[in-house]
Amino acid sequence: MTDPGLENAAARVLELVADGMRVGLGTGHAAAVFLARLADRIRGGLHVVGVATSEATAAQGRSSRSRSTGPTRWRRISTS
Repeated sequence: MTDPGLENAAARVLELVADGMRVGLGTGHAAAVFLARLADRIRGGLHVVGVATSEATAAQGRSSRSRSTGPTRWRRISTS
């Protein structure tokens, strides 16, 4: 079960995401919860560019993209 605080935080942040935005995606539990909710919106037609700080987050983003219908892109940035 996911922490209700993380679920609430993800829902609040997702309210700020608009079509065409670049979305920075961190690493960890909160990022994973947010990305799962973002994936639902992507499957619903939202188009964003996801910029991940880890390969794990980028892979989760690409996985959600494979189920989307739009031009959502995922890339990883170097943090070193």
